[in-house]
Amino acid sequence: MPQGPSLRGKIGIVTGGGGGIGRGIALEFASAGVHLVLADVNGQRARRVAREMEKLGVSSIAVATDVSKVQHVDRLVRVTMERFGRIDILVNNAGILLVRRLSETSVDEWDEVMDVNLKGCFLCSRAVAKEMMKQRSGRIINISSLAAIRAVPETSAYSAAKAGVSILSQVLAVELAPFGINVNSIMPGTIDTPMVAGRLTPDTPKVIPLGRIGKPADVAKAVRFLASEDSSFVTGTTLVVDGGWGSLLHTPLPGQDSEK
Repeated sequence: MPQGPSLRGKIGIVTGGGGGIGRGIALEFASAGVHLVLADVNGQRARRVAREMEKLGVSSIAVATDVSKVQHVDRLVRVTMERFGRIDILVNNAGILLVRRLSETSVDEWDEVMDVNLKGCFLCSRAVAKEMMKQRSGRIINISSLAAIRAVPETSAYSAAKAGVSILSQVLAVELAPFGINVNSIMPGTIDTPMVAGRLTPDTPKVIPLGRIGKPADVAKAVRFLASEDSSFVTGTTLVVDGGWGSLLHTPLPGQDSEK
């Protein structure tokens, strides 16, 4: 894929940047010349990915961050501004998956999923938007999930949180548009990451029309588009990256044979 110049020199924050989709986004951004701040609750993982990005020729720092805590998020933004002086792109990717029947889900488990997946998106967007509003430009890209619009049993907390991310993105898009800030979300389907590895089976690709499981790079390329000037007139929308799975009239669960 030709590497366009539109993102070169931009400053981007990627939460959950220590692995999985977050690392894939970081790699895509680094290939486009974006300088990176990788926020992850696991600081060691974030530092490891930051070193990878440095080898690709961009400046990259890691900041150990629990996105559900105001103090952590404020520190993340402060460190970014001290190092780079601006924030052009925020990708709210940090998330956790809880696979549990509603009747077996504790209040503490529900709160933890909501805190990381939805509250974290709110806190990071709020803190970064304040800086973007001053510079009157920016891109906020929130990673939602196909589970926000398709019922996946045993994911009540996760699905509810991701649905919240999707509508939050639309509201922010309207509020921040006068400041030149675009806000969009992405709904990945089944992506091969450590977070979902235990739910994948040899039959999983059979229920996906394109016949394969998604890769972090598939999501990352969509993020790159929404971060670039090619999407300057795109805001308040949701881009589904699922290989066609969500388009099926009858949507089998991952691991089910579509012929049954």
